[in-house]
Amino acid sequence: MRSKLPLPLNFFECPPLAPVEIDRLKLQAHTHAVHVLQRSLMQEDNTTKWSLLSKQGAFTIHKGIDTNAQSHQLRRVYVAKTEVAASHLDEAIDLFRDDTSSQAQDFARRFNHDVLDQATLYTLLAPSTMFPHDKVTVTWHAEKSPWKTIMANRDACSLDGRFDFELNNKRVWVRASKTVNLRCCPDMRPALGLVRMKHLSASYVLMDANDRPGYISVAYVVQCDFGGRVSDWTLDQIMKRKC
Repeated sequence: MRSKLPLPLNFFECPPLAPVEIDRLKLQAHTHAVHVLQRSLMQEDNTTKWSLLSKQGAFTIHKGIDTNAQSHQLRRVYVAKTEVAASHLDEAIDLFRDDTSSQAQDFARRFNHDVLDQATLYTLLAPSTMFPHDKVTVTWHAEKSPWKTIMANRDACSLDGRFDFELNNKRVWVRASKTVNLRCCPDMRPALGLVRMKHLSASYVLMDANDRPGYISVAYVVQCDFGGRVSDWTLDQIMKRKC
């Protein structure tokens, strides 16, 4: 008999990680955040070419083709961009916080409408007085299929890093996520019928908008293999919906 969502709080058995493993994951999270920041700039190079997929006013979605990707789906990189009114970058960052249960619920309501269940497996770096916006966690989440008649629900085990940076004398904050494989987060298909996703990025980049005081530029960077067979057209529609 299959388990049901939401899972009980003690479902995942997560033994303590060795210090060397914690350091490795924290470094990986920071390195990935730097990569996401660079990706959000959509600079063409020898591996990625960009084209406009959708535009509605100031909201745009660009699609890039990453020739170095390991799978057909991962070749597609999507960057959605818009600008939102905010008096200060910290005000916008607060919308992305999930340090408490209430904040996590608010974040899911704003940005993760498809989430069916989620759990924090490890907190590897907590916000501090010196770095109040830096945080690294390992999380699991399950999400609804965008087309339930043809696609099963999905899940993922993710390394999530949040970091402050400076770019061209501007403060930038990145919330970067990529999938990881950990023993405490096994394949959920036998127990829950969930297809495991692999994403190289499901990340946000926030910075002061160019020449527009009182506004923050928000970029959403997605590079995901949903598992199973998904056509290019279907993948484009999924990304339009998610963005």
